Amino acid sequence: MYFAYIDESGTPDPKDEHNSFYVLAAVVMQEKGLNYLNKEWDKVKKEIWELIKNNEDSEIIPSKFEIHMDDINGRRKYYESLKDDIKKWHNLVTKIYTLISRLFIKIMAVIIAKEDFYREYPNGDPSKWAFELLVERINRYVVKKSSNEDGYSDEYGLLVMDSVDIDADSKKRKQILEFMERGTGHGWEEYPENIIISPFIVSSELHDGVQIVDVVVYLLRWYTRKIFNINPTAFFHQYSEEFLKLIVDKFHEYPFIGSNTIKFFPTNTDVPEQFWNIFRV
Repeated sequence: MYFAYIDESGTPDPKDEHNSFYVLAAVVMQEKGLNYLNKEWDKVKKEIWELIKNNEDSEIIPSKFEIHMDDINGRRKYYESLKDDIKKWHNLVTKIYTLISRLFIKIMAVIIAKEDFYREYPNGDPSKWAFELLVERINRYVVKKSSNEDGYSDEYGLLVMDSVDIDADSKKRKQILEFMERGTGHGWEEYPENIIISPFIVSSELHDGVQIVDVVVYLLRWYTRKIFNINPTAFFHQYSEEFLKLIVDKFHEYPFIGSNTIKFFPTNTDVPEQFWNIFRV
């Protein structure tokens, strides 16, 4: 079995002018790598807790403590102690991406350029398109990696996603079931037949894989913003390329990255050539 951890960065809302890109990414791995992932992630969490805890904090990691890049970069919640210490912040974030570089995973993503999307699909839903395009890629990957000489695969992928609330979770389940039945419906017929129909929706606090895809998709969106020269003075722009280099070989098809690994949508989005340079040897 393959686990596909999925998370988003940015929002699909056309009124949200601060997020020009909506990014949905997946971290895919076989079940045999799960114990290693959990053990190594727990080690890093302990190291990070030692870096950020205050004198009055317990040595025991709080049950709700998680590695969440938006909080780390914003120095919020458990990470407030990083506010005045860039060196400590950099050390912490480097630990995270260095660990990811050692995991047995593959990364793939869909990047929606919202201005182009709403110009072409005024009433469209970027999150729906991104999800279906990403699941297509996960399915293709599972089939490619597990097919026998006759082209048959009896392996399946389980989608694992962060829980939002009961209504949002139910909507996502319904969307997956509909997608399985009708196929893509995007001008070509492709059915994700090697994806388990019912996704595993969990709290990110309880599942390491969901936290890992969070830090991956966050980094990819910020790298995209940097290349497209959005908010060029933003603090994280100084570091996005440095951190992405640590995990670049974890992207599916590296060093021959194509649309089965990173899919920009709509397809007429003008992507600077510079974007792809980091993915080439």
